[in-house]
Amino acid sequence: MGATRELLGETGFADLTVERVAERSGVHKTTIYRRWGSRAGLVGAALAARGQQEVPIPDTGDLRADLAAIARSVGDNLASPLGRAMAQALVGHADDPEIAGISEDFWGARFAATAVVVERAVERGELPPDADPRLAVELVVAAIWFRSIVTRETVADDLVATVVEVIVGGLAGPG
Repeated sequence: MGATRELLGETGFADLTVERVAERSGVHKTTIYRRWGSRAGLVGAALAARGQQEVPIPDTGDLRADLAAIARSVGDNLASPLGRAMAQALVGHADDPEIAGISEDFWGARFAATAVVVERAVERGELPPDADPRLAVELVVAAIWFRSIVTRETVADDLVATVVEVIVGGLAGPG
């Protein structure tokens, strides 16, 4: 995976090839095809590994702090050359059925993993029992992705705080 991440960060998805990954990693390309099937498979594996490493699931004991930690991790990841290249691969090649499948798997796994943040908040009484875990995380991530990928602006702490307050207020309902 190291060679895939390095090349993706250096060249982006468009110039990533199985041959270049094989050369960089010192293995034959058939080894890569056997294990990952294609360059999209390589990117999918790298994306899953990076998501777990760079955007861990926080447990601060406070919903606002947990959502802010997710937002900052996502923002930091997308600010890096590799994170940006991975995001652009998902967005820029979404019509490719293999990339679409990778994106679906990635987001499904991330939303399942982060659901615990909202579930714990419900248990602590911070949110009502009908709070939607996926929607909460989706809204946080969407704001950060838009700022990072679409407008290419810095994700500032005040944006994170505002987004988290709006989301928590909306999920908590009338107070």
